[in-house]
Amino acid sequence: MRRELEFFVPAADEVARLQRVKTPEAEWFREVAEEGHNGGRGPGVTRQGIYAATAGGRFLASINTRSPERMVAMLREARERWDELTEEERAATREAGGARPEDRYPEGGLALLAHLRDLPREDLPDDWRADARNLDRAWFQREELAGLLPPDPGRRRSEGPVEASLAQRLARLHLVDNVRGQAPLFRPECVVEAELSVRVVRVKRGRAELEYVGRARLEERGRWAVEHPGRRKVEADRQRGYAAALRGEAVWNLEDQRFERFDLVAAGPRWGATQFNGRYDDEGPAGMGVLFTLAPSEDRVAPAYHWAYPAPRPVPQER
Repeated sequence: MRRELEFFVPAADEVARLQRVKTPEAEWFREVAEEGHNGGRGPGVTRQGIYAATAGGRFLASINTRSPERMVAMLREARERWDELTEEERAATREAGGARPEDRYPEGGLALLAHLRDLPREDLPDDWRADARNLDRAWFQREELAGLLPPDPGRRRSEGPVEASLAQRLARLHLVDNVRGQAPLFRPECVVEAELSVRVVRVKRGRAELEYVGRARLEERGRWAVEHPGRRKVEADRQRGYAAALRGEAVWNLEDQRFERFDLVAAGPRWGATQFNGRYDDEGPAGMGVLFTLAPSEDRVAPAYHWAYPAPRPVPQER
């Protein structure tokens, strides 16, 4: 696999956005995808998958698989088609540009990685689902940091609640059962409880050590279909939810006004299934965990539900 990939320039993006927005790069993708494995099936069909194409938009090969062997075969097919192109066809490029979710990266704020996985249990299936896990991002803009801190971060035992809107956003958008696939975010009315408090445990050498404690409960009832291999999708009255205890620790640099460490874990039972989250045979209740940690500075991938974030407030310009 690594040897085959040396010839290509890997790139990843959110397919739902590329299928919807009107930017040069999205139009490039749609033209490529239309010739791929899901092409010709009309609007509304996902174009999720792995594609090989030239910079000019010439389709080479595609597939949607977890199999390394099939992936290698696709890459070799793409290389063979590349070899058949003229130098002019290989060199052709297309215009890029347009706004992207990454443009709203929280410079000077807080960018977190969210690690999702099932908690250990004896009845997990004997396949990839036993070790399924997913990754998301959670962002807080610079002007939102005060809402994550106690009233006086420099004073030991200072404590208070995390701003309610931030705690609810964390619950609605990031305590979602995406371990095996992707589920819709929770609407505001689905938040039964979302509370998080913060306390200064110690202040030492210009750094405040913080402790977070909280809980969240999300519940949704409605009528929707669930994807089940080999069966027709049928809408039915369903419910889903997640009830979690939250615990965390962080280090706030009092001079630089930034987080040097931020670890927050949510753990508890989740239940229900949605169309594309792979829970058709595992509706629970069963344990699920979400761990939030600082994201590396080079990681600028936007949160899965970035479009549900509030628009950043403009930063006042110095005169």
